[in-house]
Amino acid sequence: VGFAGAPGAPPGPDGGRAWWERIDAARAGRLAATAGALVVLLVGVAPMAAAAVDRTADPAVAIAAIGPPAAADSPAPGFSLVDQTGRTVSLASLRGHAVVLAFLDPVCNTDCPIIAQELRVASQLLGADTAQVRFVAILANRVHRSPASIDAFDRQEGLDAIPDWAFLTGSLPQLSAVWDAYGVTVVTPPKGAMSLHGDTVFVIDADGTLRWVLNADSGSDPAVRSSFAALLADQVRAVLHR
Repeated sequence: VGFAGAPGAPPGPDGGRAWWERIDAARAGRLAATAGALVVLLVGVAPMAAAAVDRTADPAVAIAAIGPPAAADSPAPGFSLVDQTGRTVSLASLRGHAVVLAFLDPVCNTDCPIIAQELRVASQLLGADTAQVRFVAILANRVHRSPASIDAFDRQEGLDAIPDWAFLTGSLPQLSAVWDAYGVTVVTPPKGAMSLHGDTVFVIDADGTLRWVLNADSGSDPAVRSSFAALLADQVRAVLHR
């Protein structure tokens, strides 16, 4: 489940104003509506239908609904974690490729499956450019951190369709350090399996510079979801061909 707020993240380039202050604040209302209704749902019980690729989707629809991407120009915080296969993946090891970075909860049954499908669709929309991109998720749950959990989520959402997909986990201190570095707050509600965390996608260039920050809280409207995937693909192309 996502919510707004990113304390501790580095300020943006526009006069010290932080990027999260430019992300649409409407997410806060959705937190109030969903926080009281959280239930435990094991990954794999009801797989989400794979989102279709809409090559006519207009990024302007997503911008109107959730706000424009926030420009950034600062070194992306580094990380070194383990993926679903046990391989160590660091930001430094991804140099030479653009990186699309999201934070996902593998036992979430609301926003995270939607974001996962948006990432999958964006990778398809990129076509041949996908070879120059690495799609990465970092786990956003303080309790459910096992490789088995993230592997189950990957299978549920069909994320193995994304070339070189990596869903990273690690110790709680390791993950907490990365959450703090990217300004992603992760909260575990009492008696809840799902976490509350920011729905944000970061686009990092091949040199390791953070270029774009996108609000990924596209809600339940399929048109906005498709448009967000198209918007994300456009921002990645802008980084690849700058």
